[in-house]
Amino acid sequence: MMQTVFIAKLKGKKFTFTKFKSMTEEIFWFYSKFCFNSVKEIYVYRSKDLTQDELDELIRQARKRFD
Repeated sequence: MMQTVFIAKLKGKKFTFTKFKSMTEEIFWFYSKFCFNSVKEIYVYRSKDLTQDELDELIRQARKRFD
């Protein structure tokens, strides 16, 4: 089953989500952490760019968007 993949980018205090057509090996290697919402959505981000508050906000927005 193909997964839908999004990259989350922080703009101000909100994340914007860009959809990828598929998860590729390049994306796996380029990004270091994943926030799994379900088997169909993956939020990809660079953990070194995030504070704990930003990570919490990413998870909150991911749940709000897809739950």
